[in-house]
Amino acid sequence: GIATIQALFQEYDNVLLSDEGLWTVTYSGQDDIWDMLQNESEETGFSIKVIVYLRRQDEFVSSWWNQKVKMGKRRYSTTSWNEFIQNVNDILELNYYRNLERISNRIGKENVIVRRFGKRYFKNKSIYEDFFDALGLEFTEEYRIKEEERNKGLNGSAIEIKRILNDMPNLESKDNVLLRKMVMDVASARPENRNGSLFSEEEAIAFLEQYLDDNRKIMREYLGK
Repeated sequence: GIATIQALFQEYDNVLLSDEGLWTVTYSGQDDIWDMLQNESEETGFSIKVIVYLRRQDEFVSSWWNQKVKMGKRRYSTTSWNEFIQNVNDILELNYYRNLERISNRIGKENVIVRRFGKRYFKNKSIYEDFFDALGLEFTEEYRIKEEERNKGLNGSAIEIKRILNDMPNLESKDNVLLRKMVMDVASARPENRNGSLFSEEEAIAFLEQYLDDNRKIMREYLGK
């Protein structure tokens, strides 16, 4: 990977890497990757900026579980929502502040750019405009988006239907793909059922309470609010 970056810098002034795995390995204890990148940047002469989009914890866990169920044949793809949410802190790192500090301690807090994920937070309610703004660029008409919406989630009863189908014995990959398409078609026919969270408003508030102090630190130290 480093060799690829070095080769790209021979042709371009800026190189953009997009990999959620960098965030994942940080909270799994492999945060020495940031030392490696920082050392490489000093030796090679490039600087590092990290752009992190953080989704509200209740919305993130809903989306994460939804994705596992939708894809099927993966760990947690047959786990019920109630069982998943009861053990979610053993499965996911939802203390965003701790992960941000791990990265900041390696490359400097001034090099970490935090944005809030959600249409209501995006510049002009556009993820594309918001990301360009984070890069210090303007999203103009010269850029063309090939597909407006990717990786659609399931909704309503379609989630539970797919979860049950995922538990079919001897489910083969080709059958899983077919079932996923069928359930996605059903979900697409009922767009009014789409919801970013599987929590009720009261449940979401109670769930977010445990992260309140850390989220306030993020707002104050990284978002300047």
